[in-house]
Amino acid sequence: MVTLSKTHKTTVQIGEVLLNVRVMRLTFEQSERHRREMDAIDQLTKRQVHELTSAETMTSDALRDLQALHAREDQETEQTVRTAIETYVTVEPNQLKVDGREMTTGKDLLDCFGTEPRLAIDLMYAIASGSSMSARVGKASGSPSDSTRSSGALDASGPAVDGPRPGTAANGAAPAGTPVSEAAMAETDPPSSGSTATLN
Repeated sequence: MVTLSKTHKTTVQIGEVLLNVRVMRLTFEQSERHRREMDAIDQLTKRQVHELTSAETMTSDALRDLQALHAREDQETEQTVRTAIETYVTVEPNQLKVDGREMTTGKDLLDCFGTEPRLAIDLMYAIASGSSMSARVGKASGSPSDSTRSSGALDASGPAVDGPRPGTAANGAAPAGTPVSEAAMAETDPPSSGSTATLN
């Protein structure tokens, strides 16, 4: 029998620190909502890039209006990302303190490390994979290794439960300058058990 938890563990990197985090396994409704949000971010970015390619031919008024529109859309994207991470992500205890305060939630990570270029996209892909079973677990339960269901937003070959895969394409997954505008990185090994990092 395979026993699963309502959360799964993955790692994210903040500077030189590898951090163990817990991500909720999504319900069907939560998974579909998250998939739609990721798709919307992808489509928005593609549209914005296309619009900016014609910026040189725009009048100053038209360009100003376009920039204002993009700014509003970027704010909405940032709020979508923040809501997802704050809702679904927690930090495993006894790992990281900032100015003596332990980091325990997704909100803590965004508030203290929101400028880390890959943090938000790593977490968004980890959330998207939150209801999948890895090939290793699938084999233990007697299921074929290729039966892993991915809830990745961009294609059916998205990451499995253990986190983003190497080479996951996130270019165009979010507007430039937003928290999810960088490519997802490959998952790395977690830090040694019981280690605590202190960042100043």
